[in-house]
Amino acid sequence: MTAFVFIPNYIFWNLFSVWVDFPQYIIGEGSGTDSLQWFYLPIGQSFILSHGFTLTALGVGIYWIWQALDRCFHSPGATLLSKRQSYGLMVSFQVLMLGFFMRDWDYGYYDDSQFLFAQVAMISSANLVLFLVLIAMLSTHRQTLLDWARYRHFENSLQITSSKTAAGNKQRLSVWQDLVWGERSPAVMAIAINLLITAAILLPWIILHPQDLEKWTVVVGFVISLNLVAIYASIAQLTLMMKNQRRGWWATSAVMLAIMLPVIAGTILFVEFRSGMATGLLLFSPLHWFSLAHGVPAFMPLLAIVGQWGAIALLNAQLAKNLKRVGASESKPLLAGVK
Repeated sequence: MTAFVFIPNYIFWNLFSVWVDFPQYIIGEGSGTDSLQWFYLPIGQSFILSHGFTLTALGVGIYWIWQALDRCFHSPGATLLSKRQSYGLMVSFQVLMLGFFMRDWDYGYYDDSQFLFAQVAMISSANLVLFLVLIAMLSTHRQTLLDWARYRHFENSLQITSSKTAAGNKQRLSVWQDLVWGERSPAVMAIAINLLITAAILLPWIILHPQDLEKWTVVVGFVISLNLVAIYASIAQLTLMMKNQRRGWWATSAVMLAIMLPVIAGTILFVEFRSGMATGLLLFSPLHWFSLAHGVPAFMPLLAIVGQWGAIALLNAQLAKNLKRVGASESKPLLAGVK
């Protein structure tokens, strides 16, 4: 990994962070505000800052890779990262990425109404790739879900008291804690928390950005991006409950179909019929930024958000129903033994 991953990345990064400005150290020409910055730190104007930043960033990456390798060594059947570790990974990645956009831009850029739009679209695209990888790393497979559902149903069945009692409240709290931190529970809640972490870090930057033009469009596009990730995570977790032996392949195919189908349908509608419905369909795909950039009626993004929330609710309701059903069937022998 050192030879084929980190050294090439180190060289590639320095091509843009140090060596691109190398002539200024000989000729004496300053690069001004166009040099590379991270949270206003001019890492593109200093060899020490640039190499120090690169080594620190690679160190953080190595840390998370080591966490995954160490976890797989001790628990080969577990997910690559725990839910708790995924929250730390998301915070570090979002802060690292946001730092490149917190810098002294030339003031002329702020006059461009698409400047903030392009920035958030770029961040959202990078986040989509990260979340797809995170979904693959956190999604729980069928047998683990069956064990978890059976345990939960068995524990529920032993509760004789009403749900309004202290025991019932404690039981519900335990379920929520398990969904947030548990090793065997579905990954949908963990993905939702990672989405909230992303929103908590990026939304203040969007709202406080110096550019005030078309900011509502950017916020709507950002919300659609988060909704799409939640839909893909729900589809993946629901598909992984299949009895098919190749459910991993089916989950990947289902997510890719959810990504590509609106794009293909929208392209066909636009090319063949020049239909305005094409831009509406793109709002349900990662290419929704193109629809927003070319202008759509204000009600269409809002309808898309409501429709996406409905899809998320339906998918997770079906997931909960499947877990309850398999939990009940798997618990029958255990409950018979208890009786």
